[in-house]
Amino acid sequence: MANLTLEAAISTWSEEILGYITEMGRFKEINDPVEILRTLSGFSARGSYMNNKIGSTTNKKLMSFKTDELQPFMREADFQFRVWSRIGALFKDEWEMTR
Repeated sequence: MANLTLEAAISTWSEEILGYITEMGRFKEINDPVEILRTLSGFSARGSYMNNKIGSTTNKKLMSFKTDELQPFMREADFQFRVWSRIGALFKDEWEMTR
């Protein structure tokens, strides 16, 4: 965030998170839970990076971004990871039963 103004950084991160959420909505079109889990892992890593860059701050704009956008996104990424992990396990069980 050093080269960007605070407003520009928040705007960029908001757009990035919105793109990730849009991509999550397309997961149902992908028939590969492993690919989805890899993607979610990347989303989580990026969200953690943003969270670490923000740190503990008293800046109201950063805190608003963190609580209104970043934390809900991280919770959704975690939820999606659990869902797709379970779907992957079901695929594996189904495949093993056909052998």
